[in-house]
Amino acid sequence: MKIIINASNIRVGGGTQVTLSFVHFLSKFEKFEFYVLASSKVYDQLNFDLLPDVIKVIKVDFGFKYWLKGKSKDLDAIEAQINPDVVFTIFGPSYWIPKSKHLMGFAMPWLINPDSKAFGELSTKMWTKKKIQNGIKAFFTKRNAHLFVVETEDVKKRLLKYFNIPLSNTWVADNTYNQNFIDFPVKQPEKGEWFKFITITANYPHKNLRILNQVIPILKERGLKVQFTLTIPEDDFKTTFGGESDYLKNAGPITSAECPEYYNKADALFLPTLLECFTASYPEAMKMERPILTSNLSFAKQICGEGNALFFDPLNPEDIADQIELLIKDDQLYDQLVENGKKRVKEFLTFDQRAERYIQILEEIHENNL
Repeated sequence: MKIIINASNIRVGGGTQVTLSFVHFLSKFEKFEFYVLASSKVYDQLNFDLLPDVIKVIKVDFGFKYWLKGKSKDLDAIEAQINPDVVFTIFGPSYWIPKSKHLMGFAMPWLINPDSKAFGELSTKMWTKKKIQNGIKAFFTKRNAHLFVVETEDVKKRLLKYFNIPLSNTWVADNTYNQNFIDFPVKQPEKGEWFKFITITANYPHKNLRILNQVIPILKERGLKVQFTLTIPEDDFKTTFGGESDYLKNAGPITSAECPEYYNKADALFLPTLLECFTASYPEAMKMERPILTSNLSFAKQICGEGNALFFDPLNPEDIADQIELLIKDDQLYDQLVENGKKRVKEFLTFDQRAERYIQILEEIHENNL
């Protein structure tokens, strides 16, 4: 079976890490022919020592602006030369329509959560821009694929509700922590004067990091010494928070390889996000034996599971402060969340199992002529 792995549209975010993990695992499937269309972002991070010669990598960038320039014919020519049995776009939207059977990964929460509180947190300008972006992405998602792979059952149901994608045309493959967490030594938190949270994420509006400007004064009033460490660009940090304090630090953007050590330096994960399809922060924290404080929204509860996290209203700073205080003062609760998380993380697919799941889905599509 010939398979084109289309990563020509991958440029930023967690999609890059999932793509690299998957492509580096392709050598395990010797009976297939793989052709990887890799964006510059992906291509520059590939470890070609892990890829045998039978896996062909073609460097090609293709996004919305390339579609506007009529560059689809370049990908059409590549597909015609390879004549694949199936094309797998790891994460959509794909602005290119393959002529072969086409499986698209879907991880665009803005498109399937129209009632999300995240929209209310946008400025008028950002709201207008987001609506236009969503309209474009929704158009290409509906037009360019009819077979999808998603990361949770919740997303699968929402694709049916908002895109009318039959459940039989959608498969689920969990996301998970990446290879850097495997066998990384876990250090127990050092009990100190300050309780330390880590938040590893970019400063997107839906991540809701600015709520800390309201939470920290409440913690100060209660005499609670709580320190939050963020990983966002310094300009964003100064614009949003004004600068560092005893309560708020910024490490700047960090690499995937650096992530485990940042969990080791923290007591717990803090994630006030308003919108996700999946976030690897949850299984990462569980793997590193840190409790999770996060939003009481459906995606978080499904991923974390009951009893494996403390949940709060992400737009209510008093409620957030209450849950933080509860965790700090209740050692038994802290330990129970850690133990529950250690069990829950074993239920996620490992990175190699996720790769196997992708290949299994592609085989099913090919064999059943879907």
